[in-house]
Amino acid sequence: MLAACVPVFAACGDDPSAPTDTTADTSTDTLDSSDAPDSTDPDTVDADTIEADTLPPVDTTPAPVGRLVINEVDCRSDPIEWVEVVNVGNLAMSLDGFRVTDKPSSRGVAAPAGVMVQPGGHAVVRGDIGISCTTDGVYLIGPSGIVDQAPPRKGDPELATWGRVPDGSGPFALTVATPQKTNRALDDLRASIFVQEGPVPTIDLYVDAAAEDTLRSQQKVYAPAIFQWTDSTGTSAPQRIDLRIKGSITLRPWDAKPSLKLHFARHEEAGPRSFRGAKKVTLHNMSYDPSTVREWLSYEVMRARGQPAPRVGWVNLRVNGVSKHLYAIVESYDEVFLGDWFPSTEALYECDGDLG
Repeated sequence: MLAACVPVFAACGDDPSAPTDTTADTSTDTLDSSDAPDSTDPDTVDADTIEADTLPPVDTTPAPVGRLVINEVDCRSDPIEWVEVVNVGNLAMSLDGFRVTDKPSSRGVAAPAGVMVQPGGHAVVRGDIGISCTTDGVYLIGPSGIVDQAPPRKGDPELATWGRVPDGSGPFALTVATPQKTNRALDDLRASIFVQEGPVPTIDLYVDAAAEDTLRSQQKVYAPAIFQWTDSTGTSAPQRIDLRIKGSITLRPWDAKPSLKLHFARHEEAGPRSFRGAKKVTLHNMSYDPSTVREWLSYEVMRARGQPAPRVGWVNLRVNGVSKHLYAIVESYDEVFLGDWFPSTEALYECDGDLG
């Protein structure tokens, strides 16, 4: 048997006959200052410093991506249907290979080729898409399948388009037609008719001699006229409307200061059939209200309590260039008004005559 290496402090392979110092070394090693790393030496760098100074920063910025969504739909075929898309991403998108349709199985209408939609930009696809205003949704289909879908519209298609509010991101609602521009809710535009602060708008009515004869002889029969609106934003384009005299105790003849009903959708001629989303408005002569605020105050109190009541503002009226002075402009009781307050209605009745 091999003997273990001896002595204990000798390494294996040492000569066991060599004298051995068995005195333990109790001295403490000291580090001369000249042996310490020099913190100013560029070749001597702390490990933490190496990590902080030499590792590249992590880039957490997401990669740019484009994303097209349906933004506004006009199903009225006047003269042709159109669908607006908007790029809500941060990378330009080509419309090549995209189409819009009322059913995924239908071919629909191809988007214009060669069009790039920049981030936040709008583009419009026009054609015979075949959208049924009240039953069909609209699909945006890309090279790899369905990209986005708009639900079937609600409300009167004669009045408004069907778009996202806010633009590009919100739910669909009745909107003012704004192809390739930021969407605007229809209700916001209707509210601008009933101005309660700032400069008072002016309505100009142009009525020919035959229509004036009708209004003089048959006070509650509609007659044609041309309508223009002027406010702080400018003057609207001339618009064909129908008007008639209204009132009972406030009834006045045409050549005095009559209360009037203005109807934007009654005629069958080409052109607009609403004004800022309204089909009708009423002009009250305020003949029994020297303060000119009673009607406004009464309706505002009711609206503040959540009761169905029309909006009221003021306008200056001119007929064939002759001033009729200040009128109250009042939201009419019609299907547009009812749609703001009730989910559905069967009929609307108006008392016309003596209740006694």
